[in-house]
Amino acid sequence: ILFSSDGNERDSQMNNEFKLVRIDSRMIHAQIIMIWTKRLNITKLFVVNDEISNNPYISQVYKLRNTNNLKIETFTVDQMISYYEESKLKNSKLNRSMVLAKDFETIIMLLNKGMEFREIQWGTNYSEEGLSKAEYIDFIRTNYKEELVVLDEKLIQIYYQNAIEDSKEPINHVKINKKLIWNK
Repeated sequence: ILFSSDGNERDSQMNNEFKLVRIDSRMIHAQIIMIWTKRLNITKLFVVNDEISNNPYISQVYKLRNTNNLKIETFTVDQMISYYEESKLKNSKLNRSMVLAKDFETIIMLLNKGMEFREIQWGTNYSEEGLSKAEYIDFIRTNYKEELVVLDEKLIQIYYQNAIEDSKEPINHVKINKKLIWNK
């Protein structure tokens, strides 16, 4: 059993757990379709982006990438929340599903509207930003301090991992049993 920083018990076996929740400014690209979804046996990919979902043409282009083994859906933040809540009511399993968001702000909106998940993978390619991996992680820690505190309080781990063969590099820390530990 895990405890949040306020001492409240946190269920160690969340129902409705996603296989992967990823931030990637590139959204869908070959690595997502060809590697992540196949290696993790993902059958549903939820692209959460208001702009994409509200554009019927772009949304349809994303859905054209559907295969027999992978179904891609585009959702606004509110549509994703509705789908998530309906899945909880129906006791539907989401453990072979991936949530893909373009930015951290979208993830925070999902959390603030009631979605639950244990960890977040940040996968944006740091070299495109002209930074080393360490510099990019420091950039995230510096520019998203308040959001990282929210994740810490909810015991949600966030780590940087661009490619599947890369190691997970912790971005935040969480408080478990009121002790500060770095995620590894």
